[in-house]
Amino acid sequence: MFCCSSRVHENSHYLTGICLPLLVFAAAAGLIFVPLTMTLVAGISDEHSGVASSMFNAGQQVGGAVGLAVIGGVAWTVVNHHVRDSLSRVAAGHATAAGHAALAGHAALARPGRPVYDHALSPG
Repeated sequence: MFCCSSRVHENSHYLTGICLPLLVFAAAAGLIFVPLTMTLVAGISDEHSGVASSMFNAGQQVGGAVGLAVIGGVAWTVVNHHVRDSLSRVAAGHATAAGHAALAGHAALARPGRPVYDHALSPG
């Protein structure tokens, strides 16, 4: 799912960029998780099947939370580096004088070492 979502851009269509990959992922999850749970519980005695099923569900929840945390961390790192690079270019004076006079004025406030720059890009 993440591979399909990473290719979505501002000109993507909802149907082909978001809806179809979500439908494929939902169908695949339904076809995988039910047989997987049944296979897990098949070798367990009846009195322990509830515990085995709950441990499987807990593992899915923890795995999803850890996976989301990793994806969020990677995404924030990419955004953070992009913003730092963009601000350093603006602060270095790559903006044209006539078209970006207001932006150049804000660049003086967004220099490395200034409180606004450091606060906006601090991790966490």
